[in-house]
Amino acid sequence: MREEHPLLDELWKIREVDLSAIDVPAFIVADWGNDLHTRGTLEAWKRISSKEKWLEVHGRKKWVPLRITYRLI
Repeated sequence: MREEHPLLDELWKIREVDLSAIDVPAFIVADWGNDLHTRGTLEAWKRISSKEKWLEVHGRKKWVPLRITYRLI
């Protein structure tokens, strides 16, 4: 499917998740060492509409925590 639809078209748009519909408490963890998922994780955290959401970002290696935890109030 990726070869037939290399760009963001209707095939992919109907598969997108409405992150603003998420309104349950969420604890989201990311790390700076993963270029593929870090941006998506941070964007998801920004877009969910939960009143209680936390973001923890680890530094350097995945198993070494860099305690930058944010809580949106």
